[in-house]
Amino acid sequence: MELWLGSTDTVLIRRQGGQPAIRPGGGIRGVITGYSSASARRLLLTVRNMPNHNIFVTFTYPRAYPANGRICKEHLHRVKAYMKRQGADSGCWFLEFQERGAPHFHCYIKDRIEILGLVKAWNRIIGTADGDGFGYMNSVDIRKFRRPDRKAAYATKKAGYATKSAQKVVPDGFENVGRFWGVWGKPVAAQTIQLSPSIGHRVARVIRKLYQKQRKTWAYQQKRFQDNGVSGFVAWSVDRELLSLTTLFRYINLLEAVP
Repeated sequence: MELWLGSTDTVLIRRQGGQPAIRPGGGIRGVITGYSSASARRLLLTVRNMPNHNIFVTFTYPRAYPANGRICKEHLHRVKAYMKRQGADSGCWFLEFQERGAPHFHCYIKDRIEILGLVKAWNRIIGTADGDGFGYMNSVDIRKFRRPDRKAAYATKKAGYATKSAQKVVPDGFENVGRFWGVWGKPVAAQTIQLSPSIGHRVARVIRKLYQKQRKTWAYQQKRFQDNGVSGFVAWSVDRELLSLTTLFRYINLLEAVP
């Protein structure tokens, strides 16, 4: 078994029977044609466990925009390279579509980047000349999340952002959409621990009880929690600090293990 301890959530993975849906599967990736619920869950887990990446950057295209995901991802790759040179050595990005059908990118990074330089870099990459009437300075927006706990909800369009879920729908005529999100560097604060079967079963019981107790405090529960005993499960809002209070974890000294 494997235990994934994030800054906010915990994932228990039972290797014998497979992996929980929150983890990416193995094998060759097929052609991506849409934004799946499994991808949304993985994005949610990733962003929830990025405690230090609270700067939100948006990159927008002008009136004329590419309708091919490969071209857009090349633009994203180049602007990420610029941000890395400015100190953004890790982060998370995700793709959305505006009502007019244009793609735009959002990124979470740790520290602010000088806005004028980023605007110039983005417009140079996408080939927009200054003063073309589009709104040169409006092509890039940088802001800080006042409530970091809401950044995951924004990325996955949960809770109060449900009305924007249409932005994940690929518009007609847009080709080669590719991945809807990804990371660079190591933005996720997490520790992975390998467990023997005997200890793993005991750990699973402790985490399951803590998670069920946590769920009772939630105002809204999307569906009933079930552990099939095969693939594993995600214990949302069961973090390292909460687990460290249990007698079991103090006894087996898991939290002192080397990542």
